[in-house]
Amino acid sequence: MPDFTLAQRLRILERDRSRCLRCGGRPVTLQHRRAKGMGGLGPRGAKLTHADGCALCLFCNQGAEAEFQEQCLQLGWKVRRNCPIDATEIPVYDFLSGSWWSLTADGDRTWVESDIARAAVRLALA
Repeated sequence: MPDFTLAQRLRILERDRSRCLRCGGRPVTLQHRRAKGMGGLGPRGAKLTHADGCALCLFCNQGAEAEFQEQCLQLGWKVRRNCPIDATEIPVYDFLSGSWWSLTADGDRTWVESDIARAAVRLALA
C-alpha cells in the first residue's frame, strides 16, 4: 500500500511545526487525512501528496478513528471515505494558531478565512 515518502513525512512535520494540530502536544505521528484502509489517498487513487497528511499526537491520532472522529472531520484533520473533494480543497484548523489553513500538495500552507474554511468543510461532509 502506498505511503508517504520520508521527504514528505519530514515536510509535513515541518509544516505543522512538529506539534499536534488538535492539542499542540508532542511527540507527533502522521495522520492520514483519508483512512489508510482506503490507501490514505486522494480521490481516484491519486498519489499521496503533502495535503493528505497532518501532524497529530498519538493520543489524538488514535482518537481520530474513535471518540474524536466527528471533531476531526469538522476541523479537516480527517476526510470522509469516498469524499470526491481533493484534500487540498479541505482546510484544516490549527488550534495553536487559532487559524484555518489550506494545505498544498507541495507541503506549504496558506491562511484561509474562517467562513470560507467552514463552508469548504461543510461541502466535504455533505
